[in-house]
Amino acid sequence: MTELRELENELFNTCSDSGVLISPGHIYEAEEYGWFRLTFTVERQMLEEGLRRLQAGLDRFKLSH
Repeated sequence: MTELRELENELFNTCSDSGVLISPGHIYEAEEYGWFRLTFTVERQMLEEGLRRLQAGLDRFKLSH
């Protein structure tokens, strides 16, 4: 369980470093680690940029594991 929480925190930090904020599920009392909440409340152009940044963060995370 501790390992999953560490991975969740690492993914959160990697995405944050890429310029996009995701909310770890444990903040919302998810039953298990590894869930994230994404909120899209911006115009299309900003959403597309955010999705590019999210993909960059996920790619960086994947390369490190």
